[in-house]
Amino acid sequence: TDVTLFRLNANGDLVWSSKIDAYKDDFISDALQLADGTFLLVGTTYSSPIDSVYSDILVMQVDDAGFIMWSKVFGGSDYDEAQSIVDIGNDQYVILGNTWSFGSVLKSALAMKINAGGDQFWTNISSTTISNYFYKGAKTDDGFIAVGGTFNVSGGTSFDHYVTKF
Repeated sequence: TDVTLFRLNANGDLVWSSKIDAYKDDFISDALQLADGTFLLVGTTYSSPIDSVYSDILVMQVDDAGFIMWSKVFGGSDYDEAQSIVDIGNDQYVILGNTWSFGSVLKSALAMKINAGGDQFWTNISSTTISNYFYKGAKTDDGFIAVGGTFNVSGGTSFDHYVTKF
């Protein structure tokens, strides 16, 4: 699946569209407009050079006309997915999602800090139960919070939400 970007004006009229070709399935799950008018996009790709079977985290910057400025892939030998991106200030961003490649349980929550060029500073893996993920976050005065969930707690079929402060 190719990724198609659409830019609309305040009235909902199409300003431009841009198609990003992929040889397998790619999905954009969140976009963040930067002060210079460009956009950071995060999502999941199956077109990764890291592995040819499982998904990896896709991060790209596109200009204000939808052309790719740079693109990076992060992940390991299993499923890795990005759900959202949070602007934490000073040209630094946190990508939130999950990983099956790293951590001590089947699916671990993932928070990864990058700069505006996509360079990775740190990664935090949360492996509290069998299945964990972060799906949204927000900047705070002294860091940021990530909202996530757990599934199959203690072998049951329950689902719990949680908030993590960084």
